[in-house]
Amino acid sequence: MRAEPAVTVWARYRAVLRHRPFLLLWGAGGVSSLGDHFFLIALMWFTFAATRSSLEVAAIAVVSQVTYVVVGPAAGVWADRWDRRRTLIVCDLVRAGVLGAFVVITWRGGFSFPLALGAMFLVEATGRFFGPSRAAYLTTLVDPESLVTANGLMSGTTQATGLGGQAVAGVVITALGAVAGFLIDAVSFALSALSLAFIRNDAPPAGRSRPSVQTSSPSSKRRHRFWGELADGYRLLAGIRVLRTLLLFAIVLNLFFAMIEPAMPAYVHATLHAGAWAYGLVGSLQFAGGLVGGLVAGGVAARFRAGPLLGIGAAAAGLLVAACGVLPLVPLALVLWALWGFSLAVVGVVVQSLEQRLIPRASLARVLALRSSVGMVAMPVGSLVGGWLANQMGAGSLYVVIGAGFLATALAMMAHPTIRTADFSPVPSPSAAG
Repeated sequence: MRAEPAVTVWARYRAVLRHRPFLLLWGAGGVSSLGDHFFLIALMWFTFAATRSSLEVAAIAVVSQVTYVVVGPAAGVWADRWDRRRTLIVCDLVRAGVLGAFVVITWRGGFSFPLALGAMFLVEATGRFFGPSRAAYLTTLVDPESLVTANGLMSGTTQATGLGGQAVAGVVITALGAVAGFLIDAVSFALSALSLAFIRNDAPPAGRSRPSVQTSSPSSKRRHRFWGELADGYRLLAGIRVLRTLLLFAIVLNLFFAMIEPAMPAYVHATLHAGAWAYGLVGSLQFAGGLVGGLVAGGVAARFRAGPLLGIGAAAAGLLVAACGVLPLVPLALVLWALWGFSLAVVGVVVQSLEQRLIPRASLARVLALRSSVGMVAMPVGSLVGGWLANQMGAGSLYVVIGAGFLATALAMMAHPTIRTADFSPVPSPSAAG
């Protein structure tokens, strides 16, 4: 495919950035994303500092992962039925209220592990409604030709806030304490809700009309349609051979992936002999590597078969995690974690491109939500196992084990004929999908 002239690309960016409703949605997402990094770093580090146990840190991660499996599929269906802007504002206000209460209680009574679990669950469960609602609401604010540009800006902002947010969060938490991180996230959600409240024109630019909304039906019909949509999504996910096979490998990779984060505070403290500033910096450089990896993969992935790229990216990620476990020098570890983020971003771009090519557009959002739900099913187990093993064998040794698991899975992917021959060509949708 011939590349568009640069002037056309920049013209699209200018057109999107001049559209006030999109700017408000974009700004809201950027502010809340930045606050999320403060919350995550603060909660993980605060939990480890209070308990000195990676198993408790793992439990925090498990609560977040469970919301994808339990809340995610239903939230995706319901979010399409509600007023999207109102849903976004309510989600932001609920999360701001939960974190505000958490700040007050923690400030007065000190750290409470059950309270931390409850706050994490409520914030993350609300986020499962926010994510699909924002993606759907975006389609009412920009025209179809500008969606790629708008999504690129949203994605780039997420990576950029991760790049700067986690490093700054580590410094702020070191200087002011974890409660400051919780407070910053609460304020960020309030600012996001305020930004969304100023959106007055939901019509896309260039005079395009909004998609029509179906009139309400009796509750029994709505319930029947809900379960029918879920069933069709699962049938479609299982009916496309490449996606079905890839999902099985993803479950295994996610099992090992989930072991990394619960052990990270212990890794920084006991292996790197550093503090919260290094914890934040490690996460920041992972986002930096991911930002570069996504840009590189977006430019070259289409020139190669998807299968080999997936295998190479997963194998590289495994080798890098293992290297982090045996080379406990802070400067070297930072470079290795940045390269790890690069490798995972390449895998992510390839997987997303495959899904976009193979899943019918009319069912894309539903199937992606279900794929995330199924793919995340092993992560709670991985987090708990990772936290327990980090306590038993140390984070450095655990990362060697994780790296070996990644590498073995990557080699199995390279050997599997369905994955090895996978490419970006679309295939007819299965009849099971209707």
